[in-house]
This record gives sequence, C-alpha cells and structure tokens, in this order.
Amino acid sequence: MTKRSMITGICLLAFGLQGLADEVPVQTLAPSEMNSSKALPSLEQSKARKVAFDLSAGLSYWEGDTTYSVGGKATSGGETVYVDDPVSELKFPLGVSAASVDGAITFGQRLELYGGMEMAVSDPGGEVEDSDWKEGVKVEYAEWDCELSGWSGDGGLRWWFTSKTCEKSGITFGLAPTVGYTKQSRDWDVKNPGVWSSSDPNEAQGVVGENVSTYDYDMDMLYAGAKASVQHRRFALSAFAGASAWLNMQSTYKHIFRSKLSTTDYDGNAWFAEGEGRFYFTPSVFLLGRIHYLYAKADGTEQQSISGGEYAGWAGEIDGDIVSKQFTGTLGVGCTF
Repeated sequence: MTKRSMITGICLLAFGLQGLADEVPVQTLAPSEMNSSKALPSLEQSKARKVAFDLSAGLSYWEGDTTYSVGGKATSGGETVYVDDPVSELKFPLGVSAASVDGAITFGQRLELYGGMEMAVSDPGGEVEDSDWKEGVKVEYAEWDCELSGWSGDGGLRWWFTSKTCEKSGITFGLAPTVGYTKQSRDWDVKNPGVWSSSDPNEAQGVVGENVSTYDYDMDMLYAGAKASVQHRRFALSAFAGASAWLNMQSTYKHIFRSKLSTTDYDGNAWFAEGEGRFYFTPSVFLLGRIHYLYAKADGTEQQSISGGEYAGWAGEIDGDIVSKQFTGTLGVGCTF
C-alpha cells in the first residue's frame, strides 16, 4: 500500500466517525452534577420500568397496650346475672423492639403488590395490670412482670394514579386506593414477682406465686384505605390511612392459680394511620423513617371453665371486649431496582 493510499484511508475513516457522532448524540453530565439531586430520577422517570422492586429492612419499636376486660351479663348453669362492667380487667403492655422487613412489586407503572412482617425481639418494659371491681369499687389490683413473643404480617395491593413531574418545581404527586389484610399474634407469659393488693384483709398481700397466667390472641383484619405520596428530588413523603369493618380477635387466657380457662371469639372494627419519609442517598438506596398507629376493638361473649380445685367442672359465659392501641416507629434502609 502506498503512502498516498494510507492517507486517503485515514481521512475516510475520520469523516465516517464524525458522521456517526452527528447521528447519535451523547448526553454528558457535568462533574458538579454527578452527586447532586439532578442526577436522581423522579417518580415519573422511575415508573418507566415495566416491573419495579422495593425492599427494606429495619428496627421497629412497639408501644401501647391491649386491654382485655369482662363484665355485664353473665350466665352459668342456666342462670343469668348482671355484674359490674367491667368486673375484671387485664392490661397487657407492649414496649418492645422488633425486627422488620418490607417489600413491594409494581407492575406496568400502576399496580403495586406489597407485604411486610415484624417480629418482637425483646420483652416489654412495663408490667401487666390486673384489676377487679365489686359494686363499682376496685377491690383488687396486681402488677406482674411478663414476657412477650409476637409477630405481625401485612399485605395488600394498590392502584397508583401518579401525576407528571412538574418541570418547574420537580415535584411528583401520587394517590392510590388500597385494600389489604393484617395478621397479628401476641403471647404474654405473666410471672413473679407480682405485687398484689386487696381490700379484703383475708386475701394474700405482697409478692405471690411464680407462674401466674398466660394470655394470647390472634387478630385478623381486612381493610380498605388510600395512600398519598409526594417526591421532590432526594426526598419522598407518603401518608396512608384506612379502616376495617371486618376484624376478628380470638384469645385464650389461662389462670394457673385457679385452673381457669377463658376463650373468646370476638368481632369488631379498627382504624389506622401511617406516615413515612425517605431520603435517597443514590437513585437506588434510601433511608426511611415510618410511624404507624392502630386502634382496634372487638367484643362478644367469653367462654369460661374451671378444671381443678374446689370449683372443678364449673362452666359459664360472660360479656367482654378487647381494645388494642398500638404505636409503631420504624427506622430502616432499603433499595429499589
């Protein structure tokens, strides 16, 4: 190949590359923008994916209590009487730490399937409060130490109506009607030391017993609600609220001293509210903080029986209710992909 033909070939190659560059422009990002919020995709850009995943894990704290009480109409051996309402009440504390995981899958930019689970990893910081009444006067009161094992699961689906990102402000809004299901399980072991006081001088005072009682309940709840969201660059906020007209709480209370078994199968309702904030370190990694409040109440007729002692073989039923007030705070990290 001659020197002249080599020069001609190089010139043709240079002109060819220049033409290719003109047809396929390349967008560059200034170094000062690489770590700025301008480098993060908005919700409008993120939802362009056909399937999007969201995973997070963290540590939660449960606060609040569950109050279990009976009173009013009572029946035994075909005889019906009316007693104080409440005639007996037990208040079981939360105040525990829990591990939590959450996940969501969004299809076609609209349909989201979500789920999460929490499990207690410590015991309550408070005591079980045990109170009895007679003719409107509290005649007995006790406080017991306790241990708690419990978990919560939640899942559902929602349909997103999302606005386009405002070019001037960079803000995106979203709104999603939601239906879901919540399952809770709690199991308290009530133990010594316990402080017992009674208005009857013949009753024991002070510390009594070692294993006092156990109480557990399972709650099933179907709910409907709505979630709203707003995102501005690295920050995202959401609010979620809903209610349930179908709630079932089944509980078992075993009084070891009296060989007494009490069971319930109550129906009721509930409502809840939740707020969440996220800060995106990168387009895929975020820090989240979430607060959640739940109020649930169920009532019905409790079944009671005694299997030992002087009153062995006795059985009866009494009206009762369960009220649970729960506050959960969560701090965690997550990713989207």
